Amino acid sequence: MDRSSHPSRLRCGCWRAILLRRPAADHGFCLRLKIFPVSGYGPSFANNLWHLFLPALTIGIGVTPILARNLRATFIQQMDKDYAVACRSRGLPESYIFSRHVFWNSLLPTVNLLGVVVAFLIGGTVVVENVFNIPGLGNLLIRGVLTHDQFVVQAVSLLLAVGVVISNFAVDILTAILDPRVTL
Repeated sequence: MDRSSHPSRLRCGCWRAILLRRPAADHGFCLRLKIFPVSGYGPSFANNLWHLFLPALTIGIGVTPILARNLRATFIQQMDKDYAVACRSRGLPESYIFSRHVFWNSLLPTVNLLGVVVAFLIGGTVVVENVFNIPGLGNLLIRGVLTHDQFVVQAVSLLLAVGVVISNFAVDILTAILDPRVTL
């Protein structure tokens, strides 16, 4: 498919967030039902959490199916391995096989994917903060780009890159903890 075609552009995460989720969330949750606020922050911490529900939902809806599909595929793959078949042949219950063997072996590929997903989330927050008018690094980055303030853009980009590096390092440490064969 041509990358410049209309359906291909809609697949981009930022376009999906802006064009598809925001109007539905504004109309359904905010304007009609008056359950959630449209944008900004509130005066207290609890109110801030209330204001962050729709942005968190916007970010999470795009990432959750990716992680769930990966975890399901690794569960299915691990259930067909020789050790799971051997456990079944010994008469062990499925819940025991799953909780003791399959779950921990299936967790490793998903944890490694989580490093990539966190980098995607950090990039996605730039757009989500701007769409939902949340004061943060993403909003600061957009304002820096619009006002041609290259020092702000460089500083925020560096902070976001450091966040990605730290998250990948944390994923490496978590992988080493979960799998004793992996060394740092």
